[in-house]
Amino acid sequence: MDTKLLLDYLRRNIIISVCGAMVVVLLVALYLRSDEPSRLETALTDRTAVLKKLKFNIANSAQLDEHVAGLAAVNQGIAASALRVGDLAQNLKLFYELEAKTGVKLIDVRPVGVPPAPKGTAPGSYVPIPFAVTIEGNYEQLLNFVKRLEGGRELCRLNQATIFAGEEDSQRLSINIDVLGVRT
Repeated sequence: MDTKLLLDYLRRNIIISVCGAMVVVLLVALYLRSDEPSRLETALTDRTAVLKKLKFNIANSAQLDEHVAGLAAVNQGIAASALRVGDLAQNLKLFYELEAKTGVKLIDVRPVGVPPAPKGTAPGSYVPIPFAVTIEGNYEQLLNFVKRLEGGRELCRLNQATIFAGEEDSQRLSINIDVLGVRT
């Protein structure tokens, strides 16, 4: 076919020419936008997840003031029962009271040392206060001491425990513990 004949044919059949040109333009547009449905589906999934999270937050925000008040009360209770950094006499009182209640003999109790506060640390921040404690008694008394220490109002974490057999029924327990403290 000759180009001149083709152009004459297209001029005579203008509707077919315009429709053919539109088909080509629309096919190019369709090709260029073929990734659009997957992009829109991803956006829909993301927005649906955000909507669910917002609905969940709105549903739970009804009791938010009560939850904040409850958490503040718990935090005040923890702060009240925590030891004070640097108040050695009151901190050691915890172990002397346990000695009297459980019947063990307190051989050695000493604070290991609290690391200095980093710059910008506010007063009232929590810090573990490490202690090395050695007690002597029978197995039941030692176990009672540890149970009372764990179940007391002060929050503590037992890091290491070593028990040594002694003469007769007496045994010696060396423990390293961290007791929750508050910087003042």
